Amino acid sequence: MTRRSLRIQEKVPIATDFQMQVDNSVSDAAESSSGGLKRSREEDEYEEDEFEDDDGRERRPKKSKTSTSEAAPDDQTVVKRGNKRPRMPEQFRKVRGRHGLLERLAKDVPLDVIFEIFCYLDPGDLFRLARTSKDLRGILMSKTSESIWRTARENVEGLPPRPHDLNEPQYAHLLFESYCHVCQHKGRCESILWSFRMRCCKNCARLALYDLQLPPNMPFDVIPFEKIKGNSRRQRTMVGNPTITEKMKSEFGALQTEAARQQWIACKRQERRDLDEHARLCEKWHESRLDDRSNELKDIRNQRRDAILDRLGELGLREEAEIIMDKGNPWSRNEFSDHKLVKQTKKLTDYGWNCIKDELVKILSNHKAQRLEKERRRIMSSRYDLIEQEYVKIQDESDLRDPFPTAHDIVTYQTFQDLIWDTPLEETLTDEFIRLKLSEHLPGIIDGWRPAKIQQVLDVMRVSVPTATASDLLLATSVFECVRCCQKMHYPQMFYHHCFFTPHTPNFSKERMDVFEYRHWYTTGTCGPWSSTYVRFSKGQSQAAKMIVEACSLDPTTATPKDVHSQNPLIECPRCEFDWNHMRLFMRWPQVLSHHYPEHMEHLLVNSFGEDTNKIVAAEPTHASSSSEIACCAYCHKPRNFWTLADHLKDCHGDTVDADELEASKLRGAQTHWYWNPRYTLSVLNEGFRHKIEDSKGTSAT
Repeated sequence: MTRRSLRIQEKVPIATDFQMQVDNSVSDAAESSSGGLKRSREEDEYEEDEFEDDDGRERRPKKSKTSTSEAAPDDQTVVKRGNKRPRMPEQFRKVRGRHGLLERLAKDVPLDVIFEIFCYLDPGDLFRLARTSKDLRGILMSKTSESIWRTARENVEGLPPRPHDLNEPQYAHLLFESYCHVCQHKGRCESILWSFRMRCCKNCARLALYDLQLPPNMPFDVIPFEKIKGNSRRQRTMVGNPTITEKMKSEFGALQTEAARQQWIACKRQERRDLDEHARLCEKWHESRLDDRSNELKDIRNQRRDAILDRLGELGLREEAEIIMDKGNPWSRNEFSDHKLVKQTKKLTDYGWNCIKDELVKILSNHKAQRLEKERRRIMSSRYDLIEQEYVKIQDESDLRDPFPTAHDIVTYQTFQDLIWDTPLEETLTDEFIRLKLSEHLPGIIDGWRPAKIQQVLDVMRVSVPTATASDLLLATSVFECVRCCQKMHYPQMFYHHCFFTPHTPNFSKERMDVFEYRHWYTTGTCGPWSSTYVRFSKGQSQAAKMIVEACSLDPTTATPKDVHSQNPLIECPRCEFDWNHMRLFMRWPQVLSHHYPEHMEHLLVNSFGEDTNKIVAAEPTHASSSSEIACCAYCHKPRNFWTLADHLKDCHGDTVDADELEASKLRGAQTHWYWNPRYTLSVLNEGFRHKIEDSKGTSAT
């Protein structure tokens, strides 16, 4: 016979009567015909008593659209459609589910079967099950159910044994209930103070700081405490339990003899060691449990992600999602796996997929379009780079004494624009193919570019010299300067000066212009093709050059910078004589044209030093500007410095150059086998030097 308590037996008749009523109503409804059922649905009316809302306002009952059928006799208890529903018994009004199946479990199932079922649960399940009904609570919280709790606790792997100061339900409450025991907040609280047998959130734990105000002779190591994380990662704060502390203070203060106190201290220290050891085991188990739960949730997320990838594969977007996932390293975040629709801890269902499909398809489609556009722009930019690299190789082998277009000028021509943009993306442009195209089209491009740019420089010169011709650009007296940096230069140095690569708008489409501007502003470090916007004719420096040319007995209307350089005039600025401890400033051509004080140019002295000339020349540095590649070989056009120029000519062009011409002074004085590198301005082509001339009495010569 089933063993039931008196309280359970009293509830059986009420529950049985109500269940019989429900069963009879179901059987009667099944016996009714389809036509009669249809009529009853149309004619019946659902009646309810009037009731009030929570705010006290009267609310009228809702009525069905069908009319009310004839009422059943008063002695009938069968529930039929159209009749007034019977009132729910009091014990079932707040029961969820089908009339409380757990309630029937506690009433009808034998206790040995219940105990056998409960032995397969863990303590957390038992604790939550005890809260479902009073009957189950009466069974689980009785002293006779201790074996069930013990068996359930043994089902948990690695769980430390129950401490002596807690019973089984209390231990289960500490281990498996995740709310804060201080503020009762229902959120998850995984911070457990094992020494105090309680869960405590950080905000509540900070209010219970460790109290060291102890009575005399009472050691502090007997008081239990916990360390919690502070504001920073490594900071730890000591907290205590005021109730336990006050209790231990009272116990210690009540002891009268020293022996009793020492015995009490030894006992508490042993308890403290046992408590700490048990807390360590519990903390280890708790961390393992959290890790297992974290791994479980991670597996669920991964399963959901894989299921979404399978669904996306049917739509042709799986590859795009995998591209997003493979963007970074395994420790980096990606937009797909961490998306709120993907990173969820619940299984993907058909309904769930239909809810998120449209948004994911939109995100991946936009990402694919942006990725393909970026890839296309990257390919276009790489083609720009390839053309420029091959063109620079050709330029390094060309004679730069005539204006030569830059790589930026070349890529703006329609021929190479079509080659860059109209070639299919799947085709790869090779170095040989680009070099062949450059060799084919470059002569025609240069023939059209060079006269136009020379004419622009000539127009600039004609602003100051209206009668100037193209041949006047080659004269030593034609000095130009940069409006931006004030650097002085001769023809053709202005065609290689970086300030003149100014931006302008080629006849491009917006897409081509965006890629072109991005490369030249942010990638190559320059701004665009060559322009004469910042070129200016320098009147002052041209007058000084004319004076120097005349001092060298040359004709200003025909003398070139090379002719003046062959004369190698020695020039002094007398206005700078008192600088640098009365040391006089001497210069050579053409560096004198870039003198820092333009107002001194009309006072220059040229080759007028008499007997002091030899002393001045002896003080001149031998290797001025030798570290810069300011000289270009006249045969292979490779830039060199004066340290290696003679060796290069001897090794590479020895059959053309006589050995006598390779002597340093002769090689530097005559520009037969080399020419100035036009990429450098006049300020670095030569250097001035200081010299102090003293007379026979040891005083400075004036």
